Amino acid sequence: MALKIFNPTRTGKGVDKNQPEKKRFFLFFELFFRKFWNICLVNLMFFVTLLPFVILYFISVYNGFNFGDGIQGIDLIWIGILLVSLIPVGPGLCAMCQVLNNYALQRPVFLKDDFLETYKNSFRQGILMFYMYLAIFVALIAAFSYYLQQSNQGNGFMTVMMVFCLFFMFLFYMSLCYMLTMVPILEQKYWPMFKNSIIFALAGLKTNIFTFLFTVGFTVLLLLAFFTVDLRIVFLIFLFLTAVIYPALMCFIILFNSYKLVDKYVIAPYYEQTEQERPDEFHPRNPEVLEPVFEDMGSREVTVETKAPKQKGKTRTIK
Repeated sequence: MALKIFNPTRTGKGVDKNQPEKKRFFLFFELFFRKFWNICLVNLMFFVTLLPFVILYFISVYNGFNFGDGIQGIDLIWIGILLVSLIPVGPGLCAMCQVLNNYALQRPVFLKDDFLETYKNSFRQGILMFYMYLAIFVALIAAFSYYLQQSNQGNGFMTVMMVFCLFFMFLFYMSLCYMLTMVPILEQKYWPMFKNSIIFALAGLKTNIFTFLFTVGFTVLLLLAFFTVDLRIVFLIFLFLTAVIYPALMCFIILFNSYKLVDKYVIAPYYEQTEQERPDEFHPRNPEVLEPVFEDMGSREVTVETKAPKQKGKTRTIK
């Protein structure tokens, strides 16, 4: 059998432009592992925005502040300080989602510049989005705890209310997923985006169930894996995962699933109605939309006749 030696001048097979697109399930893992270290890096950049809260939380615990003491034992000053320390998190979340969305769509990314630019542009809406959903989920969790307690005492009406709470948790969680997709990329007012996110949460049921199962389900399995471990160790493990990969992984799953619906019903119709060229259009699989780096102009070259330079001074004829 002949041994094939690597030949650097041999033409490779290349990529067939008519090659069918991969199934999205396999494409997700391909993109995730291809951009794994970049995803970890953007996750670390997001974690920097979370650092003020983490540091102040450890200081508060060291000083004896305990969330488990109930309303009477809560130090309202520390609560206020911790809430203020979360201001950078909303814009940081938007900035991370913008970078991850470009990775999911296979667009070129300038990681630091894209992150900082989106952080600046989404600052107000990012803060509003974060605190609004934080308040919603705190209220829903408190209501669910109360209804669960009353339901265990045999109150059937409270059982129905508990089910409603679970539904609204799912609804607003999926609404948040679409807000994370829209806020970084759309120059639109906040409340129309919020309204659209509620519509998408109800309309895109199949996509939403997959997103919910892969994000919330993964988190639950992770918690169950450390169920028998001391809570302090679990907290440190989650802190480590938060610093390395966990938020970016969750957002990458969300954006990979959610963007197609937003693009179909919000982004694409806008550019069709206004007849504008989409600035975010980039299809690496379609060479027709790519600007060539070099184009052979040999067939269109024009021959330019040059005149001989005139000689200065007098000329002599040598006989």
